[in-house]
Amino acid sequence: MMSDHIALPLAGAASYEELLKCISADEWDFLSWTKLLSLVEAKALANENIDRVVPTFEGFLRRFPLCFGYWSKYADLQATVVRYEVPTANDETIAAAKTVLYERALEQVPLSVELWTAYCAHVALTEINSQGMRQLYERALYYVGAERQSVPLWEAFLDFEASRGTPSTVCNVYRRGLAVDTTGRIDELWRKFKLLTRCYKISELIENHQETSALLKRYKARKQFDAESSEEEARRLKSMAGYSALEEQRQMEQLLFETEQAKNACIQRTLQRQKFELGIRRWYFHVKPLDEAQLENWRQYLYYEMQNTTKNNFNDTSVSTRKNNFAQVDHLFERCLIPCALYAEFWLSYAFWKYHSRNDFDLAIDVLQRALTKFLPKRPDIMETLALFLEAAGRCEEARQVYIDIFEFAKPDAARLAACCLKRAAFETRQHDVNATLAAFRTTLHIIDGPHFNYIASQMARFQALVIRDVPAARVTLDYAISNRPDDPRLWLARIQLEMMQMYQERVYLVVDLVLIFCTGLCIQCNFYS
Repeated sequence: MMSDHIALPLAGAASYEELLKCISADEWDFLSWTKLLSLVEAKALANENIDRVVPTFEGFLRRFPLCFGYWSKYADLQATVVRYEVPTANDETIAAAKTVLYERALEQVPLSVELWTAYCAHVALTEINSQGMRQLYERALYYVGAERQSVPLWEAFLDFEASRGTPSTVCNVYRRGLAVDTTGRIDELWRKFKLLTRCYKISELIENHQETSALLKRYKARKQFDAESSEEEARRLKSMAGYSALEEQRQMEQLLFETEQAKNACIQRTLQRQKFELGIRRWYFHVKPLDEAQLENWRQYLYYEMQNTTKNNFNDTSVSTRKNNFAQVDHLFERCLIPCALYAEFWLSYAFWKYHSRNDFDLAIDVLQRALTKFLPKRPDIMETLALFLEAAGRCEEARQVYIDIFEFAKPDAARLAACCLKRAAFETRQHDVNATLAAFRTTLHIIDGPHFNYIASQMARFQALVIRDVPAARVTLDYAISNRPDDPRLWLARIQLEMMQMYQERVYLVVDLVLIFCTGLCIQCNFYS
């Protein structure tokens, strides 16, 4: 089991109320949450305090949705919870409740092999419709079929098709597995697939007549049959006995050839990425930081995949190929953002990749909003990037609200507040809203102090003088700042520079005289005597 599965020992553990108090003080206290979950789970298994199960698990999973182990625990407790809430509930009702929960879990963690395996095992106990079960396996393998840990899922699917499917459906599973397998079993799968082709005819392995006809066409193209000779050969052979068997033999040969090609391409991809895959030592979520080696491995892996995709798309411009290549990079980012969910750099990289690969601002915005909603609330760099993407997408009111939120979150930190003020002012300037820009400066000046106050005042005066050409207002701003901090040389220099820009020599001398009168010590700092 992974570390987010592990139940902490209850010996000497805090009481339910004490743990709740810790969580109320800090809702992101992962250790207190895990202790509380262990306590609630143990009590529920003993049929005590069952009413605490739902609020506790829901509260935890709302804050830490990637912890697949706790989703599994929650699913296992559904029978207890449902019987507590509805004493007359039957097995069908309990199974339906677990199904709903698994669907919720997989919406949050679609790349969890463990969750998909558990869900498929659960549905297999109750699902009578073979097609419904087959679709579930298809969904599972779409998300995690290429993962190294997916062996049990592939084996379960093959067993299912062997018992309830047809030779055609078994063939499809083998072909699909040989194209994506990274579990190290590809030679075994290939051996079993060749055995399957010796046991059944091509018409049994591929029931679609159009597909078998296409196989024959590709066989002839590969063997470099020209159209005239192919037609002449077909007319000649149709009158001969065994022509149908010859065609089937060629179709089977082409099926084996194409499947082997896919297998070899899969082996090549696996070898190219092996060094990166071996560097992934933690593929599950945990609040414990990753070491620098693993972070660097993810950076290099993502860079390699993006570079490789760009190169492949340059060589092959077909829409389907580009789409598949983009999806491959997306999948790697999604894998990365399970163990690295608390690292802003990967969310930002994913957002920029989404935009640059599809030229779609909305895709990037979705990524950033997901990060802020679930994993990194109030993270300033993500919020600022989100505001820029919203502005670029023409959603300026939403961008303005993000800047306001950044400003509110930054209030305890004067340095951050000053930076947020300037970014918000720049945004309002780009919107050609002078009043909003000035309001951003004034709001900041009312709540900030120290050197940051002087800096914002200088920037506001600069905006008034250079952008809106209101020099008198700029003088008022600087004079107000100087009255609050007359010992700051930067404010006096800003005041002098303002007058120099207006080419008012008398005013420049006047300001210098004021410096000499009120703060002689600044003359040395400002080099007025030099």
